[in-house]
Amino acid sequence: MSVLRCLVASTAFVFAGTGAFAQSLDQDTPCGEVVKVMTAPSPDQQNVKEILDFALETMQDVDRLHGLKGQNQIFPRMSKEGRSSLALIVADRCHGREDLPLADAAIETYEAIRTMRTSLALAGKDENKRRLPLAVFAEAERP
Repeated sequence: MSVLRCLVASTAFVFAGTGAFAQSLDQDTPCGEVVKVMTAPSPDQQNVKEILDFALETMQDVDRLHGLKGQNQIFPRMSKEGRSSLALIVADRCHGREDLPLADAAIETYEAIRTMRTSLALAGKDENKRRLPLAVFAEAERP
């Protein structure tokens, strides 16, 4: 009977594991988990998407907080591609910093971009018409 219970329990974990990664992502998720997913021989695309979405949502939340303080928000002035690239940068920052929480990596990345916003044309209302080129964030393609 205990073998049957183990079989049922392991089956339940397999099915729960397919969509449970998002539920386990929170402010304390270590970068080590991100690195494991991203560097897997064939990364689970759903898990990758969940990591990038979490990083993006964290940065957007911090951006909103700056807006509530009366400061300029930078995310509304960025293209969708630029935002996605920032999420990839967050995941890349996790390499070599496995103990750092993913949320902290996202906040650090956001604050670094915010610090550089003037030179990246994200700062003022006069510069609102200019878009940040994707090339600023994207890695050069390798042959």
